[in-house]
Amino acid sequence: MTESKCSRGPWQVTWGFFSPKIRDANGDLVAEDIYGVGDTVDSEYECKIANAHLLAAAPDLLKALDAHRQPGGCFCEAGGAPLGHNPSHSPECAAAMYALAKARGEVTP
Repeated sequence: MTESKCSRGPWQVTWGFFSPKIRDANGDLVAEDIYGVGDTVDSEYECKIANAHLLAAAPDLLKALDAHRQPGGCFCEAGGAPLGHNPSHSPECAAAMYALAKARGEVTP
């Protein structure tokens, strides 16, 4: 498993004045989605809450996904060839490898 460089999990959602906040295991602020002028309670705020819960789950998801890698780094029977170097990676394996690389900052937009 690759050591994560992000704030130590688990992360949790806490609430500020109209804004969900994501805090790390030490209680330090990781992210905040501020409720802006013009946001409607029924749409944008519910989306902000959903985003906060997804962000808070990120360290747990990263750890769980990383734990299922096979020796060499992939998730399927194709072996440990890096993503893009072995055309026999399943689509699911390629997606999981891409997600891990993106989480580690190895993918540029």
